[in-house]
Amino acid sequence: MKLLVLLVSNNEIMRRELLTHLAALDHKVILVSSDELTSVKDEFDLVLLDSELLESRPDILAKWKEHPYRYRAVVVVIPPSRMESVSSWLERGADDWILYPSHPLMLKTKLDQYVQIKLANQTTELAASFAHDIRPSLTSIYGFAELMKMNALATDDERQKSLSIIKRSAKDAIEWITDFVDYIDANYSLSRFAEPETMSIIESVESTSKRFGEYDELKHQSFIYEFADKLPTVKINEFDFYLIMLRLVKNISVWAADGSSIKISAQLEPSVEETNSKPSKVRFTIQYTGMAVGEIDKERIFHHWSVPLQHKYKRAFQLPIVKSQIEALGGEIWVEGTTDGSAFHFTLPVASSTP
Repeated sequence: MKLLVLLVSNNEIMRRELLTHLAALDHKVILVSSDELTSVKDEFDLVLLDSELLESRPDILAKWKEHPYRYRAVVVVIPPSRMESVSSWLERGADDWILYPSHPLMLKTKLDQYVQIKLANQTTELAASFAHDIRPSLTSIYGFAELMKMNALATDDERQKSLSIIKRSAKDAIEWITDFVDYIDANYSLSRFAEPETMSIIESVESTSKRFGEYDELKHQSFIYEFADKLPTVKINEFDFYLIMLRLVKNISVWAADGSSIKISAQLEPSVEETNSKPSKVRFTIQYTGMAVGEIDKERIFHHWSVPLQHKYKRAFQLPIVKSQIEALGGEIWVEGTTDGSAFHFTLPVASSTP
């Protein structure tokens, strides 16, 4: 799992060295100086603060601690010569500290701790969201089953309506349980993605699209397909690809405008085409017209299991699962705004055996 890290320092050498180490550990890093702090709008799993900067701007730490949701942990980067200041910064609200310069293994150990904390926090948030949303389904099943048992429903029409509610509620509950199990599996048991199979893109997308019709909410949804020529095979088996696409399309169908089409396309990464080198990844895009993902939510919608986000973006609880699956395969996922909606992009590595 990747961390989204904000590195705040005016020291160019420190910025360069820490960026190199963090990138090698596959974490995403945003670099800012003290003059650029006001432009920071995203949420971060970790903030690395240069202690030399804090000496001149002690107010920074207090301001950030006012926003615990946006900054999950603040770690002060301290040189060995300033070790005596550690307790002072901890008393002022810092969550932790790390020496600079530091051996890459020490940095990795420290960041691994925050990866585990992030996983634990996400699982806790997911469990809370899971309990919040599955309870109405179970209550409906129990309540209407009791009414039928007591013969409290006088007509066949009332009984049929009750059975429909029970069926729909049971389906929702099953989907929640399945997603919860898949999330745990994707984050704690990634071995099943260790040696992925290969998949032909066009045939697999067509096969996946046919299965969309099995779901009531997608039966009347129209799709447009657009594929680049001579696409290579990618590293994923068809069933995992189907799950990724299904979860994305289910989210998008809720946000898409009534009567609009969802466009699914695939192409080589643009930078690869420009250099005419052997492609390393294929980009898939699912674009729709309708309720766009807000600018402030474009990162956190993939990272945080929060009830407010679930109310704002129905079914968004599935997106962190999709992110975990794609990243486990060596790909990436992100969302961009369009003139009348949003477009979700994700990449998958090309199979090494592709000619």
